[in-house]
Amino acid sequence: MIGAVILVLSACGQPIFGHPSNPGEIPVGLERFYNQKLTFGSCEGYATTDADAKAFANDTFECARLEVPLDYQNPRGRTAQIALLRVPAKGKPSKRIGSLLLNPGGPGASGMSYASLVATTLGEHPITERFDLIGFDPRGVAASTPALDCFTDAEREANLLVNSINSGGKDYTDHLIGLKIPADGARCVL
Repeated sequence: MIGAVILVLSACGQPIFGHPSNPGEIPVGLERFYNQKLTFGSCEGYATTDADAKAFANDTFECARLEVPLDYQNPRGRTAQIALLRVPAKGKPSKRIGSLLLNPGGPGASGMSYASLVATTLGEHPITERFDLIGFDPRGVAASTPALDCFTDAEREANLLVNSINSGGKDYTDHLIGLKIPADGARCVL
């Protein structure tokens, strides 16, 4: 029901430096990213759709941005901002277990939207009582920056948001809804 729970936010981009030799060791060059202190606050300004604006208006939801390298081979170069939405556990603090990081899958799905949906759908439930729910928008998606724009306004309005970017899904997309991807491939802009 909740979908895939992932434990490591670094799935957004794997460092090529190898794994630290000791658990808990911070890879060289990534210290500033690992040592960030997130400040959660209002979710105003995080919504990228009308539906999200309505969902994120819940006063109990909190949002923040996490800075990550845009290119792990160059951690001193450009960075990306990963947008997060947290729904604090509703129960007694002494009964709180921890946080669940939610990922709706994808490609291209908003984890912030998913966390707000799960929190609303579950309502008063042992999960929402004992766990903070945290959703994040992966690189290039929704409130994370920089964002990818792969569709024209006309495609968005026609609800033709099925894509084949890095998924090998071109034939499936053609078959499923008759959408023809131009020979030049995806039209994504970073």
